[in-house]
Amino acid sequence: MQVVKVGGSLYDWPELGRRLDQFLGDSPTVIVPGGGMFAEAVRAFDRIHSLPTNVSHDGAIRAMSLAGRCIASMVPGLSMEESGIRRVVDVMDWPQDGWPVSWNWTSDSIAARIARDIGAELLVLLKSCDPNFGRWEDSGYVDTCFCREVADAAFVVRAVNLRNGASFDYQDYQPRHQ
Repeated sequence: MQVVKVGGSLYDWPELGRRLDQFLGDSPTVIVPGGGMFAEAVRAFDRIHSLPTNVSHDGAIRAMSLAGRCIASMVPGLSMEESGIRRVVDVMDWPQDGWPVSWNWTSDSIAARIARDIGAELLVLLKSCDPNFGRWEDSGYVDTCFCREVADAAFVVRAVNLRNGASFDYQDYQPRHQ
């Protein structure tokens, strides 16, 4: 089983539905949607009105849920039903015990937590760009909670730039300890 996080940076790409369908193939997959433009609207509202942290966090999770419904409607065979072979998680329905309530806890870390929860073999982060060399969280490629979520994970972590097909394994970007 693989968990595929669909980055919100892909939502403005007209090819997203077709390319996501091709990428997934017939593999059993759980999709975690990024918040994208929906979460950015919550961020903007939060910047203007200084919302309580729990309110902005809840809004961002709801944004991911909305994005998931949109993704499920774009790709044939995707479902938000738990029984689907290729399904989109409604993050609002996922147990959120122990989740940090912060803008530093984003869909990247949520996807990693879900991959742990279901015993996934692979976590794929679909993005619009390639990672910088060095630690992904230091460059902002993933959120600052991500490294903690994948530390000692039993699954492989891979990033794929869906726009150009380039693929990168997380462990290749981490400092080597002697």
